[in-house]
Amino acid sequence: MRYPIFVIDGDDVAVYNNADEHWNELEPYDIEHFVVFDTDGRVLTPRDAGHDRVMISDLGGEPQPEWLRQTLLDLLRRRGQDWRDDAPLEGLVIAAQAARLEAPRSNLGQAVTRLLSFVHPKRRKG
Repeated sequence: MRYPIFVIDGDDVAVYNNADEHWNELEPYDIEHFVVFDTDGRVLTPRDAGHDRVMISDLGGEPQPEWLRQTLLDLLRRRGQDWRDDAPLEGLVIAAQAARLEAPRSNLGQAVTRLLSFVHPKRRKG
């Protein structure tokens, strides 16, 4: 598994540069809704690590670099960036990482996120 990793949930994509970033942000109740790729397009497996944490592992999932490339290309274009159709995955990864790419959430999505934060508050390191 190579960082950054991309957590994709529909049109939402979050970029994590290291394990601490996703360890402190992702929550177990979400893992059935997203797919995770590393920078090379390897499919990674999220799982509940207990204590409201998510562990992401490489269990030998099928690499899908073209799917990741097309997803990043589409998202970067929707944000006004101009990319050729044949842009290489490596360049798109760098651009997505620099942009801290995350799709804007709908008002409903924001409301659900706020509600869930009350139901499942994130644990703080202490």
